[in-house]
Formats: sequence, C-alpha cells, structure tokens
Amino acid sequence: MENAAIVAQTFMNINSPRHRGQALSMVTHRAATGAL
Repeated sequence: MENAAIVAQTFMNINSPRHRGQALSMVTHRAATGAL
C-alpha cells in the first residue's frame, strides 16, 4: 500500500491553509474506508 506516501502528502497539504479542509476530509474518508 502507499499509505505512507498518502500520509506524507496529507501532512504537506495540511501545512497549506488553503488545502487544510480538503486534506482532513480525504484522510477521514480514507481512514473510514480502511476501517471497513
């Protein structure tokens, strides 16, 4: 899996206020999908 790459990219996005909401939504969605 590329989870490490996804997490790294997400943290990079979180550093940009413009993308903060998008990054958090994506990580929440991926976490929920992964939990199923």
